[in-house]
Amino acid sequence: MMEKQQTRAVFARQPARILLVDFSPPFSSDTRHILHKTLEELFALVCSMSGPSRVPFFGLYALSSHAENLLPLQSVKGNFQRLYNAFQELKSFPVDEFIIPPTSPDNLGQALREATSQFKRQAQTLRQMTSFNAQLEVTIMTCRSAETVGEQINLILQDLDLSSLRRIQVVAIQVSSSAMMDVDSTPLTDDSVASPSLKSEESKSPGTRSPGSDPLALGAVETISLEQDEINIQDFFRGWLHDFGTDREHLHLRLPPTVVGGESMTLKCDVQERFINPALFPFQAPFDVHSSVFPGKQLHNQPATGKNSSSTVPIITLSAVEMAKVTGICDSIVFGTPLLVRPTSCWKLDWDELESNQQHFQALCHVLHEKNVALIARLDHEQSNVSSYQAPRPFGHFLLLPSPTLSLLLKPIAGRELMLPTDCTRREGPPISDYVQNVTAHLTKLNTSDLFNPLMFKSHLHKSIMGTLIRSTSNARQLKRKGPETSAQRTQATRGRPSGQYSSTRGASSRGRPPSTQRYHQPLQMEGNPYYDHHTE
Repeated sequence: MMEKQQTRAVFARQPARILLVDFSPPFSSDTRHILHKTLEELFALVCSMSGPSRVPFFGLYALSSHAENLLPLQSVKGNFQRLYNAFQELKSFPVDEFIIPPTSPDNLGQALREATSQFKRQAQTLRQMTSFNAQLEVTIMTCRSAETVGEQINLILQDLDLSSLRRIQVVAIQVSSSAMMDVDSTPLTDDSVASPSLKSEESKSPGTRSPGSDPLALGAVETISLEQDEINIQDFFRGWLHDFGTDREHLHLRLPPTVVGGESMTLKCDVQERFINPALFPFQAPFDVHSSVFPGKQLHNQPATGKNSSSTVPIITLSAVEMAKVTGICDSIVFGTPLLVRPTSCWKLDWDELESNQQHFQALCHVLHEKNVALIARLDHEQSNVSSYQAPRPFGHFLLLPSPTLSLLLKPIAGRELMLPTDCTRREGPPISDYVQNVTAHLTKLNTSDLFNPLMFKSHLHKSIMGTLIRSTSNARQLKRKGPETSAQRTQATRGRPSGQYSSTRGASSRGRPPSTQRYHQPLQMEGNPYYDHHTE
């Protein structure tokens, strides 16, 4: 009798996130624009994805001469309107290195203390909504030296409660040399001693990471260096969409025994998404070219389980059955979304098992890459509950493609039952030269790239999702304002209204009032912004 199949929780240990944006010089308007656009597009995705929330709780601070709380820590799903308002305030935050002094340690400490206290006040609510003891992760986005900000944080941590703090990330955005010269020419401040460390930070490659040096932090401080590039910053924030649970492994890869009757080798792996499944959004049809999906047809999503609930899935076991040359694999038999396979980081395993598992996994990747072969594996099911008169469950086959980065790319294969007949033996004669010249003339109008880069192609998914969220929020607000009014009452009210009363009064109630006072009373109107027009190309 086989053991019952193990399961793991999906998106159950996602941390609550608070972002501190440091507007100290050399923070520029270009950096502010990229950050605003990235956050807006990221949370449009998060608020529209079905299933458990990948960023369940979020808060936002702006740091300059003082710390301003633009968005208190709160649930993300169903709150796109408040998120949008906070990002609009972030977009309008003043940026001028000649006016705004560098953020002082007092302001940074105040923001960190407020962030942790907010989290502690809501800890009980968060546990009820996630069923796990969620932890807080604070990200500080700055253009100053990461070492200077890290030193300030290490001093603050001495008086900070670290019991619920998962990690503090200092993301240092590397600005242009001209902006750095402007900072070096400013009068001496408490941060002027950071110029040597700033130069050393520039010498690092984008995305390099180093742990904090203060033993009090116990590794809780992490510094990340990014170039001021839209794709780099977007990639950092999109990392929030990954599953942060490390209490269970995701996949078992079973290798055959070396001798008959011997023991097989099982490698424990983690699986990471390579792409977001379009089926999670209300716009699946444009991404699925299939004869059963008509263009423009709206496919219904699977119902969302809840605001921040989680679900469980089985831990998959794959048994290797064959190897195949990479050059001999036909791409047309591969379907579905590929997944990235790496050695597990499950904290429930002991250190010796983790180390041995990682070394064997890397050795497997190395051998497959050296031989230029892919591993073909079969999905194993636990058949303990299947009686003699019940049909067995089907199993699929998968490709495990090696890469020089010592990881594997998992792709499902269409088996015999899923493939439709195709006459591959049919051969046509060579085309007529006149038609070849005509087609060639058309093709010469296209640019030819040596390497295809999918990052250069946009699908306008962000605009479509934000347009949908904005319209649904506006419609819900109008229905709530109207109340349970009958059609006869609406008709009578329309007939008795003067023709001049249909002029817009948008923004009249908030005119002359600073944004901070109207943040949660008068939502910013988004319907008239052409940028979010759903039909705009």
